[in-house]
Amino acid sequence: MSVRRDGERIRLEGDCHVEDAEPLLALLMENPGLSADLSACTRLHTAVAQVLLAFAPALEGESPDPFVRERVAPALERLRDHLGRPAHREAGLSGRIDTDPTSAHSRPSRNSGTAEILESGE
Repeated sequence: MSVRRDGERIRLEGDCHVEDAEPLLALLMENPGLSADLSACTRLHTAVAQVLLAFAPALEGESPDPFVRERVAPALERLRDHLGRPAHREAGLSGRIDTDPTSAHSRPSRNSGTAEILESGE
């Protein structure tokens, strides 16, 4: 499996296929404060990217895959900025971010402007 929990983060490793979207979704639904470590992600199926965009977890590491590094990660950073959340989890950060799944800030709503953010590059 390319998606696994490691403490307070979810590691995406190797080629993340469409089958990895559901386990990622389950992890983020159960633990919305987890960050996503992309440093070992060599390929990312768009279904996995959509789950990441839906939950907008804090990011750790930089993917060697140009698509992830140049498209997905910046889109997540813009989305997190739009939602008022830190783009990256700081080293040594203790505790959890956005742990309340009922919080208005835990997930973007349909009206959050996600499409506009992704298209505009802001």
